[in-house]
Amino acid sequence: MPFLISFCFASLMGERCFGLETPRILKEEIPTRMAELAGEGIHQYYMLEFEEGRQTFETLVEEFPKHPAGYLCLAGLLEAKMIMERQHDDEDEMYANLEKCLVLCGKEIEAGREASALLFKGGALGYRGLHKWRRKQYLGAFKDGTAGVRQLKGAVKLDTKLYDAYYGLGLYDYYKARYSKTFSFIPFVRDTREEGIQELVLCMQKGLFSAAASRIALMWILFDEERLEEAEEIADWVIEHYPPYWDAYFLKAKILQEGEHPEKAIHYLQKAIEILEEKLPTNTYDRARFQLELGEVYEKQGRAEEAAVQYRGLVRWKPAGDRELIKESNALKRTAAHRLRSLDH
Repeated sequence: MPFLISFCFASLMGERCFGLETPRILKEEIPTRMAELAGEGIHQYYMLEFEEGRQTFETLVEEFPKHPAGYLCLAGLLEAKMIMERQHDDEDEMYANLEKCLVLCGKEIEAGREASALLFKGGALGYRGLHKWRRKQYLGAFKDGTAGVRQLKGAVKLDTKLYDAYYGLGLYDYYKARYSKTFSFIPFVRDTREEGIQELVLCMQKGLFSAAASRIALMWILFDEERLEEAEEIADWVIEHYPPYWDAYFLKAKILQEGEHPEKAIHYLQKAIEILEEKLPTNTYDRARFQLELGEVYEKQGRAEEAAVQYRGLVRWKPAGDRELIKESNALKRTAAHRLRSLDH
């Protein structure tokens, strides 16, 4: 879920962002130069310019070494990079930056700057929990996630205009309810999916720089909730503002298939594959997912030869990555082989 990149960054942006009111507490604490560097790095992330973003955030750390913001920005970028590249190579550096952020948050609280420190601390715990979840360390992920939510709730309690905290709170309330449906027999589990959606909408409307992150989160959530018109509207926004953000093209293609517009769906799938090949050449897994989807769209249209081209490419594909990724990749290969055999009959 790459959308976790920036809910805690929004507080770094000045009044010019979206023409909204900057919370008083953050106005007093965030230098203009820090806001400029954070904004530049976040934009580079959404444009998939990871190395440029990394350099920007390293400059932020160098210029403000005693503030938690730069370390959190850098850790968030590294986590997003690992997610999009389907690798764990930056794990140690990411954890080191999160630890520095948490230490400095403690010092900020001691200095009386509690609201913003709780926002940054909640972000750091959220990133750490997300990474543990991806590594299947579920108990640690749960502990970090719930601790992070406590910090965000504390931040909002101190300053109700910290709208960006509702990005993290919204994600937590939605996915907590969604995944707990498996355990619906437990009487105290409450369905907070709509509550989470509304919190994300609030951040999207009134947040500073995390408005984009909230849109990206809502894009998939609304699709999963079968609210396709709303999901498509957000996907169009993301494509317009962040053209290389490939995931939006994939979602747009799925929506177009639901609406029986296969030719348009093909266009968006081809565009997503093209972006991955250009921007993220090492992420062959997601490219393979899109190729399989493209082959199935061709097949439904009776374009067997074009479908076979996609399936054959997947059968010949040699996956790389950790054990879990290779396992998932091999499942894609088996599906492609099965589809190819069905074309021969």
